[in-house]
Amino acid sequence: MPETTFITDPEELKSLLELPESADPRAAASLALRIPREMAERLKKGDPNDPVLLQFWPSARENDSPVGFTADPLCERPGPAAEKNLPDGLLWKYAGRVLVTTQGVCAAHCRFCFRRHLSPAAPIDWEKIAAFLEKTPSVEEIILSGGDPLGMPPKERDLAFHYIGALPFVKRVRIHTRYPILSPSSLTPALFRGLEEIEKRGKRLLFAFHINHPAELTAAAAEGTASLRRRGFPLFSQTVLLRGVNDRAEILAELFRRAFELGIIPYYLHQLDRVAGASHFEVPVEEGRRIVAELRALLPGYLVPRYVREVPGAPSKIPLERSSAD
Repeated sequence: MPETTFITDPEELKSLLELPESADPRAAASLALRIPREMAERLKKGDPNDPVLLQFWPSARENDSPVGFTADPLCERPGPAAEKNLPDGLLWKYAGRVLVTTQGVCAAHCRFCFRRHLSPAAPIDWEKIAAFLEKTPSVEEIILSGGDPLGMPPKERDLAFHYIGALPFVKRVRIHTRYPILSPSSLTPALFRGLEEIEKRGKRLLFAFHINHPAELTAAAAEGTASLRRRGFPLFSQTVLLRGVNDRAEILAELFRRAFELGIIPYYLHQLDRVAGASHFEVPVEEGRRIVAELRALLPGYLVPRYVREVPGAPSKIPLERSSAD
């Protein structure tokens, strides 16, 4: 497969897509542009409001600083790691599972990323993480997030799989990634060999794809996800509700239908984390509830993801749909 290449120069992307205006320099300095060329080349030319482009294009609206939007909305730094004396890169929020914030390079730089202002922690010491987890056999699942775990250098990825595979009590390894959707060429034979090795050590591998708009589900993405599905990996989707991108029930319904056709189960619809620079993407919760109610009228229940918000310190994600008793 070809090596993935990325566009990081806003002027190059402007020229490629024939956009009428340049990226905002202050926003681009705050979070550099990054988008896979294979996805950028599929975007509609001349349309600055393309719903996929909006997720990655540095906008002047990022310079707004409304009250309530902060650099670390989920309180991850120093946060639970310091309180529990966890190794760098390890987060332990929920019972039975831990999350490793790998420093793998992201497939793209999402302008609404809740970690966009956080400097990388110290390099991940997989041996130290494994040594810590050996003392915590209650952990059944390891979530690799980040950064994007599929953006780790192959040697580091293999090292991670080696140490995780050696933990006998870990039953599941969940990989959160955008690569198979935005950059399917990243699914290389070397990656599949690593996945097969960790499966041979008794771990069940799951993938959670971040997908926000049906236009992301290209023919190449369908081929990439099929290569994972054929190997028996359960596939799930996570979507962030974004103003101007997917804040209509019809768009989300199309997204979840098409995802399901590719073997991807809609899992979570996230309320935007209130990170500084992303306020223009926020959809009010009441509007989100209305959209989800419309979704339930359009789709069978198994295609409607759970509408949730993450709250620092909470023992689980917080459901946002009202119950019939409300």
